Order: sequence, then C-alpha cells, then structure tokens
Amino acid sequence: MLQTPAAGPQDVHAALAQMRADAALVNGAIADGVLIDTADEALPELTAGLLAVSDAAQAAATAVLGRTHDCGVLRGRGFVSTKAWLKATTRCGDRDAARLLARSRDLQRPELAATRSAWLAGRVVGAGVRELALGLVACEKKTRTDPELTALVFGECQQVLLDIAQSENADHVRAAAARILATVFPDGASADEQEAYHAQHLRLTRVGNETDVRGMLSAESDALLSTALDRIVDRWYRDGTLGPQPVLDSVTGEIDQQATDAAIEAARAGGTGGVQRGKADHLRALALVELARQFLDDGKAGTSHGVRPHLVLTVELADLLAGRGTGTLDVPGGEPAVVPVSTIARLGCYADVSRCHPHHVLEWWLGGETNPDNLILLCARHHRMVHDGQWKIVARPGVSPLAADYWQFIAPPRRTRP
Repeated sequence: MLQTPAAGPQDVHAALAQMRADAALVNGAIADGVLIDTADEALPELTAGLLAVSDAAQAAATAVLGRTHDCGVLRGRGFVSTKAWLKATTRCGDRDAARLLARSRDLQRPELAATRSAWLAGRVVGAGVRELALGLVACEKKTRTDPELTALVFGECQQVLLDIAQSENADHVRAAAARILATVFPDGASADEQEAYHAQHLRLTRVGNETDVRGMLSAESDALLSTALDRIVDRWYRDGTLGPQPVLDSVTGEIDQQATDAAIEAARAGGTGGVQRGKADHLRALALVELARQFLDDGKAGTSHGVRPHLVLTVELADLLAGRGTGTLDVPGGEPAVVPVSTIARLGCYADVSRCHPHHVLEWWLGGETNPDNLILLCARHHRMVHDGQWKIVARPGVSPLAADYWQFIAPPRRTRP
C-alpha cells in the first residue's frame, strides 16, 4: 500500500503559497463576474466547498497561532503580546483577537490533542470545536479538586462531544456539553443557574434622541422572551403586515395554504435562505415594543389612582393644528424626549386628549380670584413644575388677559455651590 510521505516545513510553506495563489484566483474570478455564468444548481456546492476550505485553513491557523504564542518569538519583534500582534497583522478588533488567541491556547493543551487532530483532519468544523472546548474547560473548572473527574472530562466526555460534532451542528455540541456539566457536577450547574438569574439586568441609556438597550438574560428568560418576540413577528408575516398576500389557487380561487406558507418563509428569509441578521434584529426590536404596548393596552399593568399606565405627549395646540413644531414625550426616570410632528400625528390617531388644569396664578387661599386675569391652563406636568419646581408666572404689562401671550414663565434661579 502506498503511503504519502510526511510533509516538511518547506512543503508547508510551498503549500501555503499555493493556497494563497488559488484563493486569489477564485476571488478574482468571482470579482470579474464568473458567478453570472454559473448555474444556480451549482451554487450551493460551490459555497459549501469554499466554506470547507476556509474552515480547514482556520484549523491550521489556530494550531500555528498557539505555537506562535508559546514560543515567544513575537516579543523579539517588539510586540507586547500575541493579541497586539494579531490586531496589527489581521486588523481585527480587540474582541476577535482575544477569541482567536483563547481558542488557540486551549487547543495547544495536551488534554485537547484529540480535538485539535480531529479539526485538522477535517472531521469536525471550527464552530463545533469552539463549543466543545468551551464546554470541556467549563467542566474542568468544576472538577479541579477531583483528578478522576478531570480525567473523565478530557477522556470519555471529550470523545462523546467529538462524536456529536462529527455529525451535528454546533448547537447540538453546546447542548451536549451543558448536559455533561450538569451530570458531572450537578451542584455546580445549579449554582450557575442561580448566578445567571441574579446577573440578569437591563439598561436603557439615552443617546441623543434614541435609546441604547443593553442587558443580560438567563437561558430561561432568553427562551421566554425570544419565543414571545418570534411569535409576534410570525403573526406579522401571516396576517400580511410584513408578508405577502395569500396565494390563491388558480382553479378554485381559494387560498393555497402550502404556496402561501412557502411565500411567507421566502419573505422571512429575505431570499437568502435564512433571515438576515440586521432585518431579524430590527423586527425583534419592533416586536419588543409591541409586547409592551399589548401589555399596557390589555390593562394587565394595573392602575394608579384609577388611571391605567399611559404615554404622556405634550404639544402646543397651535402647533398641533398647524402641523408644525415638536412635542415632548415623557420618559419614566429620564428627561422628556423631543418628538417631531410626524410622531405626534401618529400617536394622536389613538390618543386621548387630557384637558388642561386651571391654575390660579395667585393662589385662591391668598385672595386670588377665579377670573381670566388670574387663571392659566396648564398640563399636568407643567402644573407640577410651577408648584414643585419653583417656576414663576407673571402677567405681561399692557397685554390683554385674553391674549395668548398674556402670561410669561420665569425659570427658577440656578443653584450655585458656595
């Protein structure tokens, strides 16, 4: 039986040069429009082949990166760290450089030699290797005081995950690693769940006239929220809000449900075979707002002094009638947001109009009379500002009490530090 001789360093460098030349050839052909003449039926195989080549190259690069980090050659070239060299060489960001380095260091460990070999041999792919390595390292952290359990993790458990990674996608590998962690260290898994529950948070930060939303959810909370948001988006597609109109059977004139479902799925996928990430994120943001709207509209949030929670939008009547200007939208716990007339018009379609509060400029218990030259109409927020915020209201000399500019507002003096 013929055997392929082992490749030496010169062979590896020559093969790398050929790979780069081949990649340049493929990229150049695609840039020149070769895909125009490529049959649609050949595109899936072409895509899969290119992804496989990319993953194989990533396996080799990860192995070489780990050796590069260990040997210390980069310090002699003036780099303070391997991560700094990665950022300078590949122009990747800090997070990506850290991830590349962490995976390469993990795979350099003798305990993970089987995983490294499987990836280099093409039996598993990088996504599965990442979940496998993360899962085993997490298990190791829980078993460091028990050498037998540690040996089990990097022995039988690693082989189980490798078997799964050879036939299933990375999601299955991640789930299997989680099950192993829960089995090998049940108390630790329970503690992790409790830690994840207490670590949950949601932060809303005003950025200009928009809000940046960031947070962290446990796996259970993520599942609940994602299910609710996806159901809302799915309903939008199926009721025609986002998706195409129902497809009618050309013979019976009735709805062809199979064709309609296919059209909906095509619309959801954006024609790419999977929902576009930016589009999906945008729709989930809209769905989250819709979830809040439904909660408030259904009256499930209770009442405060008999009044259901609601949005408060303040606008000058003259601006509203003229279709110009701006209004302010109260934001709980923050400064009011300025909204354009288009937003005012949209919210006004299903809004209730609160009548203003009559305010005695000179309080009636101090002798103020209830007549036009001592009354002004204020909304609830501005009424509070006058009483609690020390704003002053004074009459303009020589102006009729019935004129719109009869009253003027004087802001409270700014406090200065002593």
